[in-house]
Amino acid sequence: MKNKALSFLILPLLFLSAVSAAHAQTVEVLIKNAEAAIEKRDYDAALKALDDALVLEPRSADVVARRALVMVFQDRFK
Repeated sequence: MKNKALSFLILPLLFLSAVSAAHAQTVEVLIKNAEAAIEKRDYDAALKALDDALVLEPRSADVVARRALVMVFQDRFK
């Protein structure tokens, strides 16, 4: 009986851990996509990828800084 109760507690934690890992990988993929777009000078695509990353991690200083850099490349700041 204790094993069943314990499994009901552990399974959700394992699920949340897996979701968190997938989330982090997704943000990393979006950042890599943005970097590839920047190399091609496709700044609109880079901003889209970074905006998508910000939806997943709105407090990411790295993503915000990369986004600002892309906007500098676009001459949005003068």
